[in-house]
Order: sequence, then C-alpha cells, then structure tokens
Amino acid sequence: MKTLTRKVSELEKNVLSDIPKPEDTYLGTNNNDELELFRRANRIQEEQKRQATELQEKTKANPTVDYTAEMKAILELSEENQTIVDQSNLIYVQRVMHLFDNAIAQHIHLNKPGIKYMFYDRFNWFLSDMTEWLSLLNQEFSTYDEPGFFDLCQGEQDKKLKPVMDSWRGDWFSDESFDRWLNAHPLPSSKLKSPKEEVREEEEEAKLTKKELRETEENNTRYLREKCPTCKEQCEWYKKQTQRG
Repeated sequence: MKTLTRKVSELEKNVLSDIPKPEDTYLGTNNNDELELFRRANRIQEEQKRQATELQEKTKANPTVDYTAEMKAILELSEENQTIVDQSNLIYVQRVMHLFDNAIAQHIHLNKPGIKYMFYDRFNWFLSDMTEWLSLLNQEFSTYDEPGFFDLCQGEQDKKLKPVMDSWRGDWFSDESFDRWLNAHPLPSSKLKSPKEEVREEEEEAKLTKKELRETEENNTRYLREKCPTCKEQCEWYKKQTQRG
C-alpha cells in the first residue's frame, strides 16, 4: 500500500498541475489577439464592478437617496466596450460548451444527431427557466433586504413586491413551459414551405413508410421460410399478424 501511495504521489507531482498550460485545455489560448481581447474585457468589467461597489456603499450610507440613475449609468457600457465584453464572453461560452459536450453531455446523447438535438433543446430550456426563476427570486429577496421593508404595512409591502409577483408564474419546468420556449425559439429556416408543399411531403413520407413496412414483411416472411421451410403454419400465422397490424 505504501508503494502504491508513493507512486500515485509521484504521478501527481509529475503530471497534475494547479495551473494547466494553455495547450492542455480548450479554455486556454496562445492567440495574442484573443489574449488582448480578454485583458481588455476584464479591465472593463473590473472597473464596472469597482464603480458599482462604491455606489452600493453610498446607498448603505444614505438609504433614503435614490441612486437608480447612477447605477443605470454604470451598467450601460459604450458600444465599443459592450462589443469587447460580448465577444469575450461568447468565446468563453463556446469553449465551456465544448468541454461540457465532450466531458459530460456525449455520455448522455451518445453523439447521435437526433438525440443530441433533443438533449440540447431540453438543456437550453432548463437553463432559460432556471435563469428567469432565480432572477425573480433574487429580486424578491433584495426587496425584503431593503431598509425598513418589514416596518411597512402589508399594503405597502405588496406594492414593492408587485413587479416580482406579476412576473411570477406557476408552470416552471413543466411541459407548458417547454412548449412556450420552443415557440419562442423556432428552428432556423431559409425557406418557408407552402401548405401544398407540406401536404406533398406528408404524402411522400406516407408512401415511403408503407413501402418500408411491405419490405420488412417480405424480409421477415422470407427469413421464416429459409429457417424453417417445412413450417408453413408459422409463415401463414405471421402473414395474418402483419396484415392485422
């Protein structure tokens, strides 16, 4: 056991690292343009965070003063800065999803196109519902934390909570919620089909299905005949079953 422990310890020292090299992870990059983009995006967000923190401290010191306009100004970035932050975030999201798909998701959808599509449909819908639900929950808790909230009468409390309660719904993570999400995120289509085209496609699909069923029946009958050529009763029984279906 001591020998095994020593070998594992040596392996950790030689192979594992708290700070992986850029080439060892898809999250890393040696692209100088991307590195500069990340640095600039980080500086923009750090400055935004610093200003927001200072304003929060002012709010605590002067709870009766309305700093809504100041906070809005801090959160609104210039078009250039917003583009930098958005592009940086997009690259990170793409890489995280790449890691997620290879490390976890592919063991569920097995890289089968249809199953993979359904998996990510459900996954993205779940994230959408969870984000909205947590956002409203955060707004509700923030309202409770406002100075003097519990000193107000029930009516005044209800007024403060009304924006959250009006947005609250009772069908989180339900089939109805999923259907609504699908309607809001339709499949991209370069050309809309006319009703005649849809009918024609349905008819062609029905013919193809009937043809495939007929071929399956013929193959199964041929299989029974070849495996058991003297068993006519079994062949006749199978024909009757397929005809009923």
